[in-house]
Amino acid sequence: MIAISPTELKRNLYKYLEQAQSEQVIIQCKNAETYAIVPTGKTSETDRLFLHQNIKDRLRHSLEQVKEGKTYQLTKAEINSFLGHYDDK
Repeated sequence: MIAISPTELKRNLYKYLEQAQSEQVIIQCKNAETYAIVPTGKTSETDRLFLHQNIKDRLRHSLEQVKEGKTYQLTKAEINSFLGHYDDK
């Protein structure tokens, strides 16, 4: 893994895109945000889902609901029914 600044990335973009093929390239910004360059062929389905803004927004909303205590606990039978499982164990 290598960590670089946005300025360094701008100066040597092609170099770091090539390097991301073999190791993780992290861009560290001054505002404490970090980003990773990940070739699309190396991302999992879960990673690809997080690229969609509407999915990120729905997850944030769900986390807020949890913080506010707006949750409902399902029984094992309810979960199995929802998922289409009919195992009574």
